[in-house]
Parts: sequence; structure tokens; C-alpha cells
Amino acid sequence: MLYTFGAEPISVLDGGRNWLRTNLYAAGKLLATYDSLGVHYALTDWLGIKRMQISSTGDALAAFILSSSLASCSLNVFNFSTQVHTRL
Repeated sequence: MLYTFGAEPISVLDGGRNWLRTNLYAAGKLLATYDSLGVHYALTDWLGIKRMQISSTGDALAAFILSSSLASCSLNVFNFSTQVHTRL
């Protein structure tokens, strides 16, 4: 894996050293991710919290909702699976 000076992952490789994805950052914030499916843009709110991920064509790929228990829930609109990510 290749990292920025702020320890954010730029390029991610698998165990066989094959490329998986590359992230684009500006001012320490994730702007976009490029992978085998194309470019995905990260949309944040005014506090800088990631709220949605969209494709290069504007299709919603995932939405992130902050709940009262300080956990965000990610809904993947392609396979309808959910993932819970806790925020510390």
C-alpha cells in the first residue's frame, strides 16, 4: 500500500501485488476513488462527514447516515447489503 504524508491510503494492492484501487485526496479529504469499476466520488456534508458515494455518471452507490448511537450505516444500492461503521 502507498500512503500520503497524512497516512491516508493512495494506492491499494492485494496480497499478490495486484492493483485494487487508487484514492485522490485534496487538503486531507478524500475526493474520489478509482478502481476496476470506474471513478467514485465521495460527497461530504458541511462538517466533512462522508454522506454519499456516487459514480462518474451521477448514480448513487452508497449513502451514509449518522445515527444517534454514533454509528453510521452504509447502504450499498447494488446488492442491498448493509454495513455498520462505528465512529470514535
